[in-house]
Amino acid sequence: MTEENAWLRRRRSETKLIFWCCRHANRTQHSRSISEIAGQPLDWEGLIAVARRQGMLPSLNWVLGSNISAIPEHLRTIAIATARRNLQLMQELCALTSLAESQSIPLIHLKGPSLALSAYGDVALRHIGDLDILVREKHVNDMLSILQSRNYLPTFIEHVRKASWAELRRKEVLRTGCEITLQHPETKILVDLHWRLMKPSNFSVKPERIWTSDTTCNYLSHELQVLDPALNFLYLARHAAKHGWSSLKWIADLVAVMESPGFNYDALLELAAASGYLRFALFALCLASYCPGTSLPEPISRKIAQHGDLAKQVTWLLDLMFPEASLEGRLLSDIQAHYFMCSLEDSPLAGLTLFTRDLLEPTLRDWEYLPLPIPLLPLVRQLRLANRYIFQRKC
Repeated sequence: MTEENAWLRRRRSETKLIFWCCRHANRTQHSRSISEIAGQPLDWEGLIAVARRQGMLPSLNWVLGSNISAIPEHLRTIAIATARRNLQLMQELCALTSLAESQSIPLIHLKGPSLALSAYGDVALRHIGDLDILVREKHVNDMLSILQSRNYLPTFIEHVRKASWAELRRKEVLRTGCEITLQHPETKILVDLHWRLMKPSNFSVKPERIWTSDTTCNYLSHELQVLDPALNFLYLARHAAKHGWSSLKWIADLVAVMESPGFNYDALLELAAASGYLRFALFALCLASYCPGTSLPEPISRKIAQHGDLAKQVTWLLDLMFPEASLEGRLLSDIQAHYFMCSLEDSPLAGLTLFTRDLLEPTLRDWEYLPLPIPLLPLVRQLRLANRYIFQRKC
Protein backbone atom coordinates (compact mmCIF):
# COMPACT_ATOMS: atom_id res chain seq x y z
CA MET A 1 0.00 0.00 0.00
CA THR A 2 1.35 3.38 -0.94
CA GLU A 3 1.87 6.12 1.63
CA GLU A 4 -0.88 8.31 0.23
CA ASN A 5 -3.44 5.48 0.30
CA ALA A 6 -2.41 4.72 3.86
CA TRP A 7 -3.07 8.36 4.76
CA LEU A 8 -6.53 8.30 3.19
CA ARG A 9 -7.37 4.96 4.76
CA ARG A 10 -7.23 6.58 8.22
CA ARG A 11 -9.78 9.25 7.28
CA ARG A 12 -13.53 9.18 7.78
CA SER A 13 -15.64 7.69 5.01
CA GLU A 14 -16.98 11.15 4.15
CA THR A 15 -13.44 12.44 3.65
CA LYS A 16 -12.57 9.43 1.48
CA LEU A 17 -15.57 10.13 -0.72
CA ILE A 18 -14.66 13.81 -1.03
CA PHE A 19 -11.18 12.81 -2.21
CA TRP A 20 -12.67 10.42 -4.77
CA CYS A 21 -14.42 13.50 -6.14
CA CYS A 22 -11.01 14.66 -7.38
CA ARG A 23 -11.16 11.91 -9.99
CA HIS A 24 -13.24 12.63 -13.08
CA ALA A 25 -11.46 10.36 -15.53
CA ASN A 26 -12.29 6.64 -15.58
CA ARG A 27 -15.31 6.95 -13.30
CA THR A 28 -16.54 3.49 -14.37
CA GLN A 29 -13.17 1.96 -13.49
CA HIS A 30 -13.41 3.28 -9.93
CA SER A 31 -17.17 2.89 -9.46
CA ARG A 32 -16.81 -0.15 -7.20
CA SER A 33 -14.59 1.70 -4.73
CA ILE A 34 -16.89 4.71 -4.77
CA SER A 35 -20.03 2.59 -4.33
CA GLU A 36 -18.52 0.75 -1.36
CA ILE A 37 -17.87 4.03 0.45
CA ALA A 38 -21.20 5.59 -0.54
CA GLY A 39 -23.06 2.46 0.60
CA GLN A 40 -21.87 2.93 4.18
CA PRO A 41 -23.84 4.96 6.73
CA LEU A 42 -22.72 8.50 6.02
CA ASP A 43 -23.32 11.91 7.51
CA TRP A 44 -24.80 13.24 4.28
CA GLU A 45 -25.54 16.69 5.62
CA GLY A 46 -21.98 17.02 6.92
CA LEU A 47 -20.61 15.61 3.66
CA ILE A 48 -22.57 18.08 1.53
CA ALA A 49 -21.54 20.95 3.80
CA VAL A 50 -17.85 20.00 3.39
CA ALA A 51 -18.28 19.54 -0.37
CA ARG A 52 -19.84 22.99 -0.58
CA ARG A 53 -16.96 24.60 1.35
CA GLN A 54 -14.40 22.78 -0.75
CA GLY A 55 -16.05 23.65 -4.08
CA MET A 56 -16.73 19.97 -4.77
CA LEU A 57 -20.54 19.71 -5.01
CA PRO A 58 -20.66 19.21 -8.82
CA SER A 59 -17.90 16.60 -8.54
CA LEU A 60 -19.68 14.81 -5.69
CA ASN A 61 -22.84 14.51 -7.74
CA TRP A 62 -20.81 13.29 -10.72
CA VAL A 63 -18.78 10.56 -9.04
CA LEU A 64 -21.81 9.15 -7.25
CA GLY A 65 -23.62 8.68 -10.53
CA SER A 66 -27.33 8.08 -10.82
CA ASN A 67 -27.67 4.61 -9.29
CA ILE A 68 -27.01 5.24 -5.59
CA SER A 69 -30.35 5.61 -3.83
CA ALA A 70 -28.86 7.14 -0.67
CA ILE A 71 -28.01 10.45 -2.38
CA PRO A 72 -30.12 13.31 -1.00
CA GLU A 73 -32.36 14.83 -3.64
CA HIS A 74 -31.24 18.37 -2.86
CA LEU A 75 -27.69 17.42 -3.92
CA ARG A 76 -29.08 16.77 -7.40
CA THR A 77 -30.93 20.09 -7.27
CA ILE A 78 -27.75 21.96 -6.34
CA ALA A 79 -25.79 20.20 -9.10
CA ILE A 80 -28.41 21.13 -11.71
CA ALA A 81 -28.41 24.77 -10.57
CA THR A 82 -24.60 24.80 -10.73
CA ALA A 83 -24.64 23.38 -14.25
CA ARG A 84 -27.09 26.06 -15.40
CA ARG A 85 -24.97 28.82 -13.88
CA ASN A 86 -21.83 27.38 -15.48
CA LEU A 87 -23.50 27.36 -18.88
CA GLN A 88 -24.48 30.99 -18.38
CA LEU A 89 -20.87 31.82 -17.55
CA MET A 90 -19.61 29.95 -20.59
CA GLN A 91 -22.04 31.78 -22.86
CA GLU A 92 -20.89 35.12 -21.45
CA LEU A 93 -17.25 34.10 -21.90
CA CYS A 94 -17.90 33.24 -25.53
CA ALA A 95 -19.68 36.58 -26.07
CA LEU A 96 -16.70 38.46 -24.61
CA THR A 97 -14.32 36.39 -26.75
CA SER A 98 -16.23 37.27 -29.91
CA LEU A 99 -16.17 40.96 -29.07
CA ALA A 100 -12.43 40.80 -28.35
CA GLU A 101 -11.80 38.99 -31.64
CA SER A 102 -13.73 41.68 -33.50
CA GLN A 103 -11.18 44.19 -32.20
CA SER A 104 -8.17 41.88 -32.71
CA ILE A 105 -7.56 41.48 -28.97
CA PRO A 106 -5.99 38.08 -28.18
CA LEU A 107 -7.34 36.44 -25.01
CA ILE A 108 -6.11 33.56 -22.89
CA HIS A 109 -8.84 32.00 -20.79
CA LEU A 110 -7.88 31.05 -17.25
CA LYS A 111 -9.57 28.65 -14.83
CA GLY A 112 -13.38 28.84 -14.94
CA PRO A 113 -15.42 27.35 -17.81
CA SER A 114 -12.42 26.85 -20.09
CA LEU A 115 -10.64 24.76 -17.45
CA ALA A 116 -13.81 22.73 -16.84
CA LEU A 117 -14.03 22.09 -20.57
CA SER A 118 -10.34 21.43 -21.34
CA ALA A 119 -9.40 19.40 -18.24
CA TYR A 120 -12.67 18.01 -16.86
CA GLY A 121 -14.33 17.48 -20.23
CA ASP A 122 -17.62 19.08 -19.16
CA VAL A 123 -18.51 22.65 -18.21
CA ALA A 124 -20.86 21.37 -15.48
CA LEU A 125 -18.25 19.38 -13.56
CA ARG A 126 -16.42 22.21 -11.81
CA HIS A 127 -17.66 24.86 -9.42
CA ILE A 128 -17.03 28.22 -11.11
CA GLY A 129 -17.08 31.50 -9.24
CA ASP A 130 -16.10 33.98 -11.94
CA LEU A 131 -14.50 34.48 -15.34
CA ASP A 132 -10.76 35.05 -15.67
CA ILE A 133 -9.30 36.38 -18.91
CA LEU A 134 -5.74 37.41 -19.70
CA VAL A 135 -4.83 40.13 -22.19
CA ARG A 136 -1.60 41.85 -23.03
CA GLU A 137 -1.06 45.05 -21.06
CA LYS A 138 -1.46 47.17 -24.18
CA HIS A 139 -4.99 45.81 -24.65
CA VAL A 140 -6.26 46.37 -21.10
CA ASN A 141 -7.98 49.67 -21.85
CA ASP A 142 -9.61 48.25 -24.99
CA MET A 143 -10.88 45.21 -23.08
CA LEU A 144 -12.13 47.45 -20.29
CA SER A 145 -14.13 49.39 -22.86
CA ILE A 146 -15.69 46.16 -24.12
CA LEU A 147 -16.64 45.12 -20.60
CA GLN A 148 -18.03 48.53 -19.78
CA SER A 149 -20.06 48.50 -23.00
CA ARG A 150 -21.74 45.40 -21.55
CA ASN A 151 -22.43 47.32 -18.33
CA TYR A 152 -19.64 45.78 -16.25
CA LEU A 153 -18.39 48.05 -13.47
CA PRO A 154 -15.09 47.89 -11.56
CA THR A 155 -15.49 46.50 -8.07
CA PHE A 156 -13.15 45.74 -5.20
CA ILE A 157 -13.07 43.27 -2.33
CA GLU A 158 -12.89 46.13 0.14
CA HIS A 159 -15.71 48.65 0.15
CA VAL A 160 -14.56 51.14 2.77
CA ARG A 161 -13.47 53.58 0.11
CA LYS A 162 -15.16 53.05 -3.22
CA ALA A 163 -12.48 54.35 -5.51
CA SER A 164 -13.08 54.40 -9.25
CA TRP A 165 -10.70 52.93 -11.82
CA ALA A 166 -9.67 56.45 -12.83
CA GLU A 167 -8.87 57.38 -9.22
CA LEU A 168 -6.52 54.43 -9.02
CA ARG A 169 -4.17 56.07 -11.51
CA ARG A 170 -4.37 53.51 -14.25
CA LYS A 171 -0.78 53.63 -15.49
CA GLU A 172 0.72 52.92 -12.08
CA VAL A 173 -1.73 50.12 -11.38
CA LEU A 174 -0.95 48.51 -14.74
CA ARG A 175 2.73 48.66 -13.93
CA THR A 176 2.51 47.17 -10.47
CA GLY A 177 -0.72 45.14 -10.43
CA CYS A 178 -1.95 42.04 -12.22
CA GLU A 179 -5.76 42.21 -12.48
CA ILE A 180 -8.91 44.22 -11.93
CA THR A 181 -12.33 42.78 -11.08
CA LEU A 182 -15.56 43.95 -12.72
CA GLN A 183 -19.12 42.87 -12.04
CA HIS A 184 -22.33 42.99 -14.01
CA PRO A 185 -25.00 44.65 -11.85
CA GLU A 186 -27.84 42.42 -13.11
CA THR A 187 -26.34 38.97 -13.72
CA LYS A 188 -23.81 39.41 -10.87
CA ILE A 189 -21.17 37.78 -13.09
CA LEU A 190 -17.65 38.70 -12.01
CA VAL A 191 -14.86 39.09 -14.55
CA ASP A 192 -11.23 39.20 -13.47
CA LEU A 193 -9.34 41.02 -16.21
CA HIS A 194 -5.66 40.02 -15.98
CA TRP A 195 -2.68 41.57 -17.70
CA ARG A 196 -0.39 39.30 -15.69
CA LEU A 197 -1.19 35.84 -14.39
CA MET A 198 -0.19 36.85 -10.86
CA LYS A 199 1.94 39.39 -9.07
CA PRO A 200 5.54 39.21 -10.31
CA SER A 201 6.74 37.96 -6.92
CA ASN A 202 4.32 35.03 -7.01
CA PHE A 203 4.72 33.96 -10.64
CA SER A 204 7.86 34.77 -12.57
CA VAL A 205 7.27 32.89 -15.83
CA LYS A 206 8.14 35.26 -18.68
CA PRO A 207 5.27 36.72 -20.76
CA GLU A 208 6.69 35.38 -24.02
CA ARG A 209 6.45 31.85 -22.61
CA ILE A 210 2.81 32.44 -21.67
CA TRP A 211 1.74 33.91 -24.99
CA THR A 212 3.41 31.22 -27.11
CA SER A 213 0.84 28.69 -25.89
CA ASP A 214 -1.15 27.31 -28.82
CA THR A 215 -3.43 25.10 -26.74
CA THR A 216 -7.14 25.59 -27.35
CA CYS A 217 -10.48 24.11 -26.39
CA ASN A 218 -13.67 24.31 -28.41
CA TYR A 219 -17.18 25.16 -27.30
CA LEU A 220 -19.82 25.10 -30.02
CA SER A 221 -18.32 27.34 -32.74
CA HIS A 222 -15.89 29.12 -30.40
CA GLU A 223 -12.19 28.33 -30.11
CA LEU A 224 -10.84 29.40 -26.73
CA GLN A 225 -7.11 29.80 -26.18
CA VAL A 226 -5.90 28.36 -22.86
CA LEU A 227 -2.58 27.79 -21.16
CA ASP A 228 -0.72 24.68 -22.24
CA PRO A 229 -1.00 21.83 -19.67
CA ALA A 230 2.45 22.25 -18.08
CA LEU A 231 2.08 26.01 -17.67
CA ASN A 232 -1.53 25.62 -16.54
CA PHE A 233 -0.53 23.11 -13.83
CA LEU A 234 2.16 25.42 -12.50
CA TYR A 235 -0.11 28.47 -12.58
CA LEU A 236 -3.00 26.68 -10.86
CA ALA A 237 -0.67 25.35 -8.18
CA ARG A 238 0.84 28.78 -7.50
CA HIS A 239 -2.65 30.28 -7.33
CA ALA A 240 -3.79 27.61 -4.86
CA ALA A 241 -0.67 28.09 -2.73
CA LYS A 242 -1.21 31.85 -2.62
CA HIS A 243 -4.61 31.13 -1.07
CA GLY A 244 -3.24 28.55 1.36
CA TRP A 245 -4.64 25.53 -0.53
CA SER A 246 -7.94 26.47 1.09
CA SER A 247 -10.12 24.51 -1.36
CA LEU A 248 -9.88 20.87 -2.40
CA LYS A 249 -11.24 22.04 -5.77
CA TRP A 250 -7.81 23.45 -6.55
CA ILE A 251 -6.16 20.08 -5.89
CA ALA A 252 -8.79 18.43 -8.08
CA ASP A 253 -7.84 20.93 -10.82
CA LEU A 254 -4.25 19.68 -10.68
CA VAL A 255 -5.39 16.06 -11.00
CA ALA A 256 -7.64 16.98 -13.93
CA VAL A 257 -4.79 18.78 -15.73
CA MET A 258 -2.44 15.83 -15.09
CA GLU A 259 -4.97 13.55 -16.79
CA SER A 260 -5.72 15.92 -19.68
CA PRO A 261 -4.40 15.33 -23.21
CA GLY A 262 -0.96 16.77 -23.79
CA PHE A 263 0.21 16.86 -20.19
CA ASN A 264 3.92 15.98 -19.95
CA TYR A 265 5.82 15.60 -16.70
CA ASP A 266 9.18 16.42 -18.28
CA ALA A 267 7.77 19.63 -19.79
CA LEU A 268 6.41 20.63 -16.37
CA LEU A 269 9.69 20.02 -14.56
CA GLU A 270 11.66 21.80 -17.28
CA LEU A 271 9.40 24.85 -17.00
CA ALA A 272 9.47 24.73 -13.20
CA ALA A 273 13.26 24.48 -13.06
CA ALA A 274 13.67 27.38 -15.51
CA SER A 275 11.31 29.50 -13.38
CA GLY A 276 12.86 28.58 -10.02
CA TYR A 277 9.87 26.47 -8.95
CA LEU A 278 11.18 22.90 -9.14
CA ARG A 279 10.62 22.06 -5.46
CA PHE A 280 7.23 23.71 -5.62
CA ALA A 281 6.17 21.70 -8.69
CA LEU A 282 7.28 18.46 -7.04
CA PHE A 283 5.29 19.38 -3.94
CA ALA A 284 2.17 20.03 -6.05
CA LEU A 285 2.59 16.70 -7.85
CA CYS A 286 3.03 14.91 -4.54
CA LEU A 287 -0.07 16.61 -3.16
CA ALA A 288 -2.14 15.64 -6.20
CA SER A 289 -0.98 12.03 -5.89
CA TYR A 290 -2.76 11.73 -2.53
CA CYS A 291 -6.06 11.65 -4.41
CA PRO A 292 -7.12 7.99 -4.81
CA GLY A 293 -6.49 6.36 -8.14
CA THR A 294 -3.76 8.88 -8.97
CA SER A 295 -0.19 7.67 -9.37
CA LEU A 296 3.05 9.31 -10.43
CA PRO A 297 5.67 7.89 -12.80
CA GLU A 298 8.56 6.26 -10.97
CA PRO A 299 11.12 8.90 -12.05
CA ILE A 300 8.88 11.65 -10.58
CA SER A 301 8.46 9.70 -7.33
CA ARG A 302 12.24 9.35 -7.08
CA LYS A 303 12.71 13.09 -7.56
CA ILE A 304 10.19 13.79 -4.79
CA ALA A 305 11.97 11.31 -2.53
CA GLN A 306 15.21 13.23 -3.05
CA HIS A 307 13.47 16.13 -1.31
CA GLY A 308 12.56 14.18 1.79
CA ASP A 309 10.71 17.01 3.47
CA LEU A 310 8.16 17.44 0.67
CA ALA A 311 6.08 14.37 1.57
CA LYS A 312 6.09 15.48 5.22
CA GLN A 313 4.88 18.93 4.22
CA VAL A 314 2.09 17.38 2.15
CA THR A 315 0.86 15.22 5.03
CA TRP A 316 1.13 18.16 7.45
CA LEU A 317 -1.06 20.28 5.17
CA LEU A 318 -3.62 17.54 4.58
CA ASP A 319 -3.76 16.59 8.26
CA LEU A 320 -4.58 20.21 9.00
CA MET A 321 -7.33 20.40 6.37
CA PHE A 322 -8.74 16.89 6.85
CA PRO A 323 -8.14 15.54 10.38
CA GLU A 324 -8.71 11.85 11.05
CA ALA A 325 -11.73 12.03 13.32
CA SER A 326 -13.52 15.14 12.09
CA LEU A 327 -14.98 16.73 8.98
CA GLU A 328 -14.05 20.17 10.30
CA GLY A 329 -10.45 20.94 9.41
CA ARG A 330 -8.46 24.16 9.70
CA LEU A 331 -7.11 26.44 7.01
CA LEU A 332 -3.81 28.22 6.84
CA SER A 333 -3.88 31.85 7.90
CA ASP A 334 -2.60 34.41 5.40
CA ILE A 335 0.72 34.56 7.23
CA GLN A 336 1.01 30.76 7.41
CA ALA A 337 0.15 30.43 3.73
CA HIS A 338 2.79 32.96 2.76
CA TYR A 339 5.44 31.36 4.94
CA PHE A 340 4.51 27.91 3.60
CA MET A 341 4.82 29.15 0.02
CA CYS A 342 8.24 30.65 0.78
CA SER A 343 9.39 27.36 2.32
CA LEU A 344 8.77 25.59 -1.00
CA GLU A 345 11.12 27.82 -3.01
CA ASP A 346 14.18 26.19 -4.53
CA SER A 347 16.58 27.80 -2.03
CA PRO A 348 16.41 29.76 1.24
CA LEU A 349 17.59 32.85 -0.67
CA ALA A 350 14.70 32.45 -3.15
CA GLY A 351 12.29 32.10 -0.24
CA LEU A 352 13.63 35.25 1.39
CA THR A 353 13.42 37.11 -1.93
CA LEU A 354 9.79 36.06 -2.36
CA PHE A 355 8.97 37.18 1.16
CA THR A 356 10.65 40.56 0.69
CA ARG A 357 9.16 41.27 -2.73
CA ASP A 358 5.69 40.35 -1.61
CA LEU A 359 6.08 42.63 1.39
CA LEU A 360 7.01 45.61 -0.78
CA GLU A 361 4.92 45.09 -3.93
CA PRO A 362 1.65 47.07 -3.73
CA THR A 363 -1.61 45.38 -4.60
CA LEU A 364 -4.75 46.83 -6.14
CA ARG A 365 -6.20 46.96 -2.66
CA ASP A 366 -3.21 49.05 -1.55
CA TRP A 367 -3.85 51.45 -4.42
CA GLU A 368 -7.49 51.72 -3.47
CA TYR A 369 -6.61 52.81 0.04
CA LEU A 370 -3.40 54.70 -0.39
CA PRO A 371 -2.80 56.50 -3.69
CA LEU A 372 0.68 57.54 -2.63
CA PRO A 373 3.40 58.98 -4.87
CA ILE A 374 5.45 56.27 -6.53
CA PRO A 375 8.60 56.82 -4.38
CA LEU A 376 6.51 56.04 -1.28
CA LEU A 377 5.06 52.77 -2.58
CA PRO A 378 7.35 50.58 -0.39
CA LEU A 379 5.49 52.03 2.59
CA VAL A 380 2.07 51.06 1.31
CA ARG A 381 1.74 47.64 2.87
CA GLN A 382 2.99 48.83 6.24
CA LEU A 383 0.53 51.74 6.25
CA ARG A 384 -2.51 49.94 4.88
CA LEU A 385 -3.84 48.58 8.16
CA ALA A 386 -3.58 51.97 9.85
CA ASN A 387 -5.21 53.62 6.86
CA ARG A 388 -8.04 51.06 6.82
CA TYR A 389 -8.64 51.65 10.52
CA ILE A 390 -8.90 55.41 9.94
CA PHE A 391 -11.40 55.01 7.11
CA GLN A 392 -13.48 52.54 9.11
CA ARG A 393 -13.66 54.98 11.99
CA LYS A 394 -14.80 57.74 9.61
CA CYS A 395 -17.51 55.50 8.18
